[in-house]
Amino acid sequence: AKLRPHCRVLGLEEGIPDLQVLKRAYRKLALLWHPDKNAGDEEAASNFREVSDAFEHLLKASESTFSFCFFEIVIRCKVS
Repeated sequence: AKLRPHCRVLGLEEGIPDLQVLKRAYRKLALLWHPDKNAGDEEAASNFREVSDAFEHLLKASESTFSFCFFEIVIRCKVS
């Protein structure tokens, strides 16, 4: 549920997306709303910040999920 608004901002389905899909969605929107391409447009600057924040949040969630899964695999291998 916490990821839903971030996914929506980037136009992705709910859940932790594949890293490549996440990066592709971010790049597309970052280029669209980048302040250098929209000089003086406060709405574009606000959208850019929102897209960047959503990307960072989902990236951290993706990394922590990967770390947890990797840790779980290592533990299972050592126990076996």
